[in-house]
Parts: sequence; structure tokens; C-alpha cells
Amino acid sequence: MSSPSSGEIVGESVPILRLKERINRIGRAQGSVLIRGETGTGKELIAQAIHRLSPRREKLMVRVNCAALPSALV
Repeated sequence: MSSPSSGEIVGESVPILRLKERINRIGRAQGSVLIRGETGTGKELIAQAIHRLSPRREKLMVRVNCAALPSALV
């Protein structure tokens, strides 16, 4: 079960299939998305997949490393 959104996301396990379904659902919604997780878990792949499905796909996707933000700014 692959879709244009999840081309780089490989795997057929139940959790990966659920993730692909969520990407397809979230990608079509309006709004911002916060993706959290450990380093090296593929958060950017998820973000890119969601962006490719979104109504804003032709616009710039802004990536923010929240860990790099000073606490005073937040």
C-alpha cells in the first residue's frame, strides 16, 4: 500500500501502514503539524510526505528545529 505521499517510507508492518494512512488523512487537512520523535526516526520524511499531499504543496515548507530555539524565544 504505497501512495505518492509515502514513496520514501518503506515497510508493510501494521504500524507503518497506520502511519501511511495518517499521512494521507493529515496531508489533506488545513493547519500546521508538529512532528515529534527521537533523532533519526524519519520525522523529515513524514513532514515531506504530508507537505506533498497538502493544498500548500506548491508553497515553501518551513522546517523548524524546536530544540535549537532559545527558551526565552518560545
